[in-house]
Amino acid sequence: MTHKILILGGSGYTGKLVARHLLECSDAGVTLAARRLEGVQTLADELNASFPGDRVRAVHADAAQPDSLRLAFAGQSLVVV
Repeated sequence: MTHKILILGGSGYTGKLVARHLLECSDAGVTLAARRLEGVQTLADELNASFPGDRVRAVHADAAQPDSLRLAFAGQSLVVV
C-alpha cells in the first residue's frame, strides 16, 4: 500500500463507487468514514472480502464532532468528500 485515502460519506452511493474504483485501479488503502460506524463497517467487510489485501477499514467521523474528524484524518494521504 502506497497511499491511504479517506472517503468521507463512505457508506453513501458515491462513496461506495469511489471506494470500489480505488480498490480496482490502485494498491491504495481505503478508509471509509461515516457518522454511523455499523453501516460503514459492513461495507468495509464486504469490500475486504471482494478485494485482496485487507485494504479497507471503517471509522466514525462526524462534522459536528471535530475530534472525530481529526482522528479520521490522521495518517491519510488524501481525503475525498
